[in-house]
Amino acid sequence: MSYYNKSRYVDSVANADSVWSALGKVNIGKWSSYVTTQPHLVIEDYRDMSTASCGYARNVTAPFIKFNLHVMEPWGKVQKNFCGAREMGHSLGIADHYSWTASSS
Repeated sequence: MSYYNKSRYVDSVANADSVWSALGKVNIGKWSSYVTTQPHLVIEDYRDMSTASCGYARNVTAPFIKFNLHVMEPWGKVQKNFCGAREMGHSLGIADHYSWTASSS
């Protein structure tokens, strides 16, 4: 799978590429304009102040990942890398395997 990264989170995308590729189950790589085919995945940013989601991904007809600048900007490297790896997993068709609920305590 090749990706075209238009996002400002280059390091987080590179980390996600490395993490998923290291598993040996998928072949992920940065798209090159020298290749005649289009990238399989486009990665971009957007801003939505009405949600706490760091991003979202779609893995059907035109796969993409979009990172929410409103959430990602104040985060540190670890949080950004987690979001990048998580969203790349979703773009591969992998659902969340956990349920998280914020505690009031």
